[in-house]
Amino acid sequence: MDSHGFAAYDVMPISVLALRDGACVYANPSARLLFGLSQAQIGRLSVDDWVDRMVAPGDRERLRQLASSPDGGPAPDSLWVTLQPPGRESISANVVRVPTSRPNEALVLLLEGSQAERDRRLTEATIRAAREFVRCREERALFEIAADALFAVGYWVAVVKLEGEEFVHYVLRQDPDMLGRSEELYGRPAHELRFRRSTVPQIEQLFTTGRAAFNPDLFQMVDAIHSPEVAKMIRATMPAARSVDAPIFVEGEPFGFLSVQGSTLAPTSALVLELFAQLLGGAVENVRHHAQAAARLREVSALQQEVIHHARLAAVGEAAGLLSHEARNPLGGILNAVALLRRHNPNSPDASMLLDIAEEEALKLDALVKDLMELARPLEPRVRPLRVEDVLEAALGDVRRRLGRSAPPFEVTVQEPMPPANADPTLLRLSIENLLRNAAQGGGGEPVKVALRVEGGAVVFAVDEPTGPRRGRTPGEPFDPFSAARPRGTGLGLAVVKRSVEAQGGQVRAADDGARLEIILSAAGRLP
Repeated sequence: MDSHGFAAYDVMPISVLALRDGACVYANPSARLLFGLSQAQIGRLSVDDWVDRMVAPGDRERLRQLASSPDGGPAPDSLWVTLQPPGRESISANVVRVPTSRPNEALVLLLEGSQAERDRRLTEATIRAAREFVRCREERALFEIAADALFAVGYWVAVVKLEGEEFVHYVLRQDPDMLGRSEELYGRPAHELRFRRSTVPQIEQLFTTGRAAFNPDLFQMVDAIHSPEVAKMIRATMPAARSVDAPIFVEGEPFGFLSVQGSTLAPTSALVLELFAQLLGGAVENVRHHAQAAARLREVSALQQEVIHHARLAAVGEAAGLLSHEARNPLGGILNAVALLRRHNPNSPDASMLLDIAEEEALKLDALVKDLMELARPLEPRVRPLRVEDVLEAALGDVRRRLGRSAPPFEVTVQEPMPPANADPTLLRLSIENLLRNAAQGGGGEPVKVALRVEGGAVVFAVDEPTGPRRGRTPGEPFDPFSAARPRGTGLGLAVVKRSVEAQGGQVRAADDGARLEIILSAAGRLP
């Protein structure tokens, strides 16, 4: 093809043809993309061939008259026709003839008349998506909304994310057959495909300028990032495709880019999509800010609960010493008196019943005093690596002995191998006994499930309450002083557990429904 002297038209976004002596002697990239033909193929077309190939039957004669009179004359200098490019919908275009300085030569400009309508539809789609951004609280969902909005008006879409020095396909709306064949050729899903940032300098230019770019030949990038087999397949699937690539920035840093492909895109489309990419980046920032604010609120709430809990413990601790001292002596006297009365009058039914009541209430007060003493007693933990399985076995034996025939079955599961944990043996045994006794006494004889497992770098001891969820409880409530789950409980046993475990550097945790209580200890490297 004789393209001498026409190089200036290569960068024009509209389709330009040069006609001379009844033949096409030049077509710029936009025209070649529109026709779906190579330079060599267009160079072999006569004007009549071109008209028959591209123009609706009713407009062919008028266009031949315009094209066959390059020097002017009776033919009009412009007219509206309906173009029918191969593989595309019909296009209403204004064909303008511009004579050149050479004899029998003219330029023909094809101005697509429907572009304003397409850009209007594109703008409306982006506005609808932007309205949904306001309500969205998930980052990926934002890109799904954006891709769906553009796909709905007839475009293929790829949101490509920058991860380090590589790009990865994040959200795709592509031809399913083409996507399936490419995944078969690569042997893996599209979202696992990565390509180096350095292979696409045109995208680097987007990040430098901050502006969207209209690309009249999508296949330049296709060839750069895909294997020859996949690139060939894509070319066959999309014989005439343009693209607009718009950079996405989040908090001033490149996040990736939005790539929109379609044969009806134009340079004006880049302005719309550039603004849309800016809105998308801003929406991502809003989602992240909301997530950060929610996390901060959870932290503040947790700190407030911790302050309240420690304040309650402090108040209990102040009263515990005095109450324990004052109540211990009368309790001892009551219990001694009960024992003497049993020996002196053992056969009276009424006396026996009253003595049972007195003894039961005295024992309950004694348990309360013991728990108060535990809360008030200064803790000096001696933490060392130990086998939690051994502590659990000893605690189970002690609980079974104390509860006697009322002890429920304990179903114990231990994950193997179980690393040692950093803990104080005395305080850990006290804590485990309290949890086991609490579950056993509140379960009505049902089996109590006990588990030891590894979670990350921690050893976790868990007890499931046989009674199931406790409705209306907050996660931290079971460990609050005087928050008794059982009618006859003191409400201090779990507070003792929390204080003892935290003194060893561990944590206590309750499920949201209150049905599971856990002790979490850091795992030790090995036993001494």
